[in-house]
Amino acid sequence: MKRKIILLITLLLLSYGYSNAQYGPVVSFTYDDGSDTWPALFNVFQEYGFPAVVYINALNWWVNGAGYNAVNTLLEMKAAGWEVSNHTYNHDLGVTETNVSQMKSWLDSHEFPNSGFASPNNDWSHSRVNIVKKYSSYYSRATELPGMSQPFDLYHIERINLTNRDNITTIRTMLDSAVANNKWIIFIAHEFGGTYRTPDDTWYQSDSLLRLVLNAVVERGIPVKSVREVINDFFPPDCVIECSKDSMQFPVLPYFEQPESQAEPPVFNTSVWNEYWHNTTWTDPHLIGSPVVYYNTSNDSLQVMKFHRYVLNGQYDVTATILLKNPGGTYRLYYSFDSTNTAQYNVVVNKNSDVSLGPVTVTNGQFALYTQNADVVSGGAGDVGWAFIKLFAKPLLVNIKVFLEGPYNGSGTMTTTLNTQGLIPKYQPFKKAPLELSGN
Repeated sequence: MKRKIILLITLLLLSYGYSNAQYGPVVSFTYDDGSDTWPALFNVFQEYGFPAVVYINALNWWVNGAGYNAVNTLLEMKAAGWEVSNHTYNHDLGVTETNVSQMKSWLDSHEFPNSGFASPNNDWSHSRVNIVKKYSSYYSRATELPGMSQPFDLYHIERINLTNRDNITTIRTMLDSAVANNKWIIFIAHEFGGTYRTPDDTWYQSDSLLRLVLNAVVERGIPVKSVREVINDFFPPDCVIECSKDSMQFPVLPYFEQPESQAEPPVFNTSVWNEYWHNTTWTDPHLIGSPVVYYNTSNDSLQVMKFHRYVLNGQYDVTATILLKNPGGTYRLYYSFDSTNTAQYNVVVNKNSDVSLGPVTVTNGQFALYTQNADVVSGGAGDVGWAFIKLFAKPLLVNIKVFLEGPYNGSGTMTTTLNTQGLIPKYQPFKKAPLELSGN
């Protein structure tokens, strides 16, 4: 005998599955290279129901070694929501076009698409970023920064060691700061094992240390996500304009980069747009992973700048990552989604931040934003920079009736035969292409 149970539920369906919600703190756990200790590591995360990230080399001894069954382990990790990403094909050869592209091809061929990137040996430079961004959605490295503030730097994602030298008291303080300041902490280790509180151990992460940290994360209610999940939350795929690259205005002059030996950015030319790529920070949070397009508030007669991208038709919420070269000032930026009035809307900015620019409806497959000038609200004239413009699909609210059907046992409950016989999948089956859904 079967009984149909009819439930009326309201579901919030996102057009493409992304949200620009200003969510609070988040933690990610990452592991580099490849190790036969990772299956035991995986089991601990399964106990807590959290995902993690592994950055692998195809020629790593465990990944490439006979008898380890590493690829199958990695596929099981992926099925459980883990991210498997690029750490170059050969760790010893560094960040080169061949080394990055070969690893990308290896990952794709083994069903690990949409990979991010973690630099071997923490190598980072503008030339390396230009290589990596062809193949990966982000570039990360270890800098020992105890948590990143928003706006996040897409091509300079920072990680901090979580290894047996570290003290749980310090980690708890770090987590408390993340909660108070909405930071993103990305922990890094290489192998699973060793002994907690071993001085100078910056390689291994012991079972006891990991459990102490996971318990502290749970106690504070901090979500644990893969790096790619957080990136997708803030940089929705195919809906991001990198202002220095996607500008349709011509010319954008001058373009110049900050030499690594130069401590401060130069004085910009106020009579033209300036496209500048920083190598050092002068305010926090900062962006050094991409060039930024600047204009000066003293000039109201610049050519109109048009930022443009082809996107699917629909309704979007638009945000922009705005940088201020002159900290301490407050500026009003004028913009429009219509070329007939480039000062139709405005937003006030007083620090480096992601700001909301309001909703827009795309009907012809093309999005464009126009801007020409900014005014001083307080402080002196300064340079205001556009780094990223991001479009987040607006949610669609629908009512759905769900019909649940199953074996009724006659006493108000259903039988659990499928579960007891192990016929229900351990992980949800929609993690593979084309859906690539996260979670268990």
